[in-house]
Amino acid sequence: MSKNNGSRSAWTDARLGDLVEPRETRNPSKEGAGEFLYVDIDALDNRRQRIAEPKRLPKDVAPSRARMALREGDVVFSLVRPYLKNIAIVPPELDGSVGSTAYCVLRPKEGVDSRFLFYQLIQDRLIHSIPTYGTSPPAARDEEFLNTRIRLTSPKEQARVADKLDELSSDLDAGVTALERAKANLARYRAAVLKAAVEGKLTEEWRRANPKVEPASKVLERILAARMKRWQGHQLAKYEAKGVRAPKGWKDAYPLPDAPDRHELPTLPPTWVWTTVDALGDVAGGVTKGQRTKARVDRVEVPYLRVANVQNGFLDLGVMKTIPVALADLDRYRLVPGDVLFTEGGDRDKLGRGWVWRGEIDPCIHQNHIFRLRLLTDECVPELVSVHGNTFGRLWFQRAGKQSVNLASVNQTMLKRFPVPLAPVAEQRVIGQRLEQLGSTVQHVEQQLLRASIGAARLRQAILAAAFSGGLVA
Repeated sequence: MSKNNGSRSAWTDARLGDLVEPRETRNPSKEGAGEFLYVDIDALDNRRQRIAEPKRLPKDVAPSRARMALREGDVVFSLVRPYLKNIAIVPPELDGSVGSTAYCVLRPKEGVDSRFLFYQLIQDRLIHSIPTYGTSPPAARDEEFLNTRIRLTSPKEQARVADKLDELSSDLDAGVTALERAKANLARYRAAVLKAAVEGKLTEEWRRANPKVEPASKVLERILAARMKRWQGHQLAKYEAKGVRAPKGWKDAYPLPDAPDRHELPTLPPTWVWTTVDALGDVAGGVTKGQRTKARVDRVEVPYLRVANVQNGFLDLGVMKTIPVALADLDRYRLVPGDVLFTEGGDRDKLGRGWVWRGEIDPCIHQNHIFRLRLLTDECVPELVSVHGNTFGRLWFQRAGKQSVNLASVNQTMLKRFPVPLAPVAEQRVIGQRLEQLGSTVQHVEQQLLRASIGAARLRQAILAAAFSGGLVA
């Protein structure tokens, strides 16, 4: 043991395992009444270090991991991914409950304060010193964890330190709660503005000041004319490649775009119109697993955009994979600035999630679980299509897509039928400018909130460090 005589009471180093009682096990399927309270890893709120959602289970369906007897004042510490800080004190109402074997249950011996022990165990310095093994998932070993050295002082001093930490933690928690509330309010504000943008409410005053703009119906006529002209050009090229003349009536085979299903669609301003993705451009899938794994001589390594990179309202390009792809496929699947991205499926909250590709990486191809819409003309602002997809579109995709228990998906046919509001070109550009300003403002506020959150976390750790060096209380 080492001593520190610079503080009011003597402090020593002690082995964690020497300060706690031997663990107590219990098999709820063979003991107790018909039901029991089960504290698994999911029951713990690791942001506030509290047991928030214990499960009440019948004893005959007790999980095999439900074996740790819990008493009031026990400190539960998950050795599975310890860096997640699934750590909490068992409250009075959970006395007699059962915990998962993923927890190391620490029952303080007489003379050791539970709170004093808990506050030491949530220090980042201590968490980072715990060795883990394996990768699926990484976990620590009880024996090594119990060899951890912690600081110890007299029971009276422990209580004084814990009382002070309770007080300061309460103040910090209130500040962190306020920050989280501000983040939630900011997200709601952003969502409300985006919704107002694609419904025309954001530019109501602009329309009153500019009553003579060309209506979107005229814009749509030009887009549809460009669509037909491009199809005709492709067909003539096919006939020419075969060395034959176009047959009589060949233009009658032109496939008309899907019309929007107006059921449950919101009412648009008089100068706006509803159309569909199919009318506005080309929808295409990406590279399939077979294409990217097949060995070819003429292949190159290219960055590969996956569903994991397409988040709700932004692209996460921090971790980009590269794959070998044939030069012919590179030309076919290469993303170009202005492409609107839609995720094909997976978790329900990811369905239809999208963003606009702005040439962040070039060349770059996309996964087959990502559809891209390439607009026919510049008279449709891609950002507005994407915003609509991330607001109204999320619900539409969930209703239209194929459903299972936790998964959902859409195919190209469904995506082509997705209804899109089209505004006059001038109004689209005004909306785009305002959304760009909104994005800049929101990003600035988010950075301020992030800095405040980081500051709060650092302050908490500094307070804990001061507490266990004997410098927090006089």
